Amino acid sequence: MTEKQRAFLSAYLETEDIKQAALAAGYAPQNALKMGQRALKNPEVRALALKQGAQVPDETAEETMQRRIAAMMRNGELKANEEFRAMELLYKLQKDQRQTEKAEQGRIKTVRFEGVLEQWSR
Repeated sequence: MTEKQRAFLSAYLETEDIKQAALAAGYAPQNALKMGQRALKNPEVRALALKQGAQVPDETAEETMQRRIAAMMRNGELKANEEFRAMELLYKLQKDQRQTEKAEQGRIKTVRFEGVLEQWSR
């Protein structure tokens, strides 16, 4: 990841505004939106943004679940057994995502949540 991408990510996590984050990272004003969108397409930048709980444009269902579970874990909203299950589900989602990327297929896995996770997964 480049220094500009790091700066963009840092600003994006604060504002969740692509153009403002790109400007803060030092991209030219006339290209700020385009370069910010390009930065969010970078797999490393995108993964770190999701891991920090930031919403990214055009996120997949798996990425949405990953972001929400990570945010719930960070906020301490899960009990110990739910936290373990959430970590397990995150691992499975990431593994499935890697397999899907390798196979270049657009299939969606169905995951059943229990407890607190079930409330927002519907």
